[in-house]
Amino acid sequence: MNPERLYKKKAKENYDVAKSCKATHPNVSASRLYYALFQGSVGEFEKEHVQPQQIDRGAADAMEQRGQKWTHSFVKNNGGLIGLSPRQCDIIRQAWMLRVVADYSLKEVNASQLDELIERAADILECLGVIG
Repeated sequence: MNPERLYKKKAKENYDVAKSCKATHPNVSASRLYYALFQGSVGEFEKEHVQPQQIDRGAADAMEQRGQKWTHSFVKNNGGLIGLSPRQCDIIRQAWMLRVVADYSLKEVNASQLDELIERAADILECLGVIG
């Protein structure tokens, strides 16, 4: 499977899980929602043949030191390269912040925090060709 399709397949899986467990497992939902957006974006970057290590010093360092092509920083801050609007890029950053709370904080995410974010994420994922 080519990289674009593989990342978008993973994005769809994460989106489906995020929706299905929002009410019962909101921390998991928040984490999976961010990864749906991250992987959907990476799939589109792959489609457009974007080489982050040629654009961003942090991505270049990650590639050199860890062999990691796609960093969270690059994906969160370069959505315009794949046609996302500034508002859509803000939604990805909001999802990332909620994922940090869900995965690394002593606080918890509640389902009401996810309602609007899941809806907005769906619009982005549709634009990226992940769902719809």
